[in-house]
Amino acid sequence: MARPLKLEIQETQAELKTLLEQQTTIQAKERLQVLYLLKGGKVRTVTGLAHSMGRHRVTLQKWLKVYRKQGLEGLMAVQRKGGRRSSVPQWAIEALRNRLHRPLTFNTYTEVQDWFRDSLGLKLSYRVVYGLVHDQLKIQLKELSANNAESMTF
Repeated sequence: MARPLKLEIQETQAELKTLLEQQTTIQAKERLQVLYLLKGGKVRTVTGLAHSMGRHRVTLQKWLKVYRKQGLEGLMAVQRKGGRRSSVPQWAIEALRNRLHRPLTFNTYTEVQDWFRDSLGLKLSYRVVYGLVHDQLKIQLKELSANNAESMTF
């Protein structure tokens, strides 16, 4: 049988409910809901809480450990994921952004790739160039070249 959870929750149930209604992210709502359920006495064990929340008990134990050490502020802090850094330096992205806003820029991603190599000395794969222009900068080369063609008509 699971042992009862011993946790001193500082906030009142009304405060937790108000905070819960104000949250905009799922992460924050879930974490506050854990405290709300415990404070209301609806669940008494981490296992019962895990079943109610649909989360693994270890995840909930980590959240409660953070709450014990850092309080509500620590529990609600946004966790930034590490992730891999971009292979393209920020100065090169800014140079590309400036270049793309000039008339008669690029028609293909291969041309962008060649520009990186010839002008900036960066050898980037086609996939990296496509991801940078299309996904990160949100620029469509087809639309860009069409707009340039329209502006060139006399």
